[in-house]
Amino acid sequence: MKDLKKFIQNLELSEGDSSLKFKPIVKKGADVLEALEGNEGIMNFKSLNSFVAGVSKRRQEDVLNSTLLAQRVATKAFPGDEEVVNWYKKYFEVLTNIGWVIENKDFASFKSKSNRFEIENAIFEILSAALTGNQLAVLKTTIKAFKSLGDSDKRFLAFEKNTHSLKKGSFQLGIATDENDTISISASAFIIKTNKTITKILFFNLDRGSTELSYNISKATLNDDVYGQARDLIKEKLGDIRSFVADLEL
Repeated sequence: MKDLKKFIQNLELSEGDSSLKFKPIVKKGADVLEALEGNEGIMNFKSLNSFVAGVSKRRQEDVLNSTLLAQRVATKAFPGDEEVVNWYKKYFEVLTNIGWVIENKDFASFKSKSNRFEIENAIFEILSAALTGNQLAVLKTTIKAFKSLGDSDKRFLAFEKNTHSLKKGSFQLGIATDENDTISISASAFIIKTNKTITKILFFNLDRGSTELSYNISKATLNDDVYGQARDLIKEKLGDIRSFVADLEL
């Protein structure tokens, strides 16, 4: 416990945008352990997190806080686009230290069969073999909800600002399930390098010859014994998370 406390306290976090603040996601109080009645999608800094029905609010909070912590630490350590590989190494390192067991940390290259492709369709093609039918459906619903946001919506502006520059981008997708009182995430990460100008990172068309799309698919399972010791420390470390996390209407 002493080493874990020291590890968390010594972490350095990136700052949020004070002009972008959203409503609190997880209600505090007696209802924190209640299970979600339906599927839910949430924007969490550089990621879109989905939760299938039945995941408790406590578990939802654990997923959001732990992945937000890892993202902010990685962004503070490696803020530049040219450092994205090291960004992910730091991201996985933090998650591992606070209790997540991650099965795969390697990236592969996406090879499109078409000369021109859309990022959204590439995502579905990549993940179709890795997710269950229900998980894929929930993911599609979350992406659809994000796609429906207007260009002036603060959630859209925050995600775009945090995930890409003109010609490089990176983001994560995660689908959390709770089975036998064990929370796990079917997680994926994407890195884009292109000669074109990135506009809407999830929904723009790319030419095969001018684009590199790399991806990671993994499963992460939370060790309750470890995270139980870290939970309150992480909340205290994160402080106000409303500049990073926002609900999506599914």
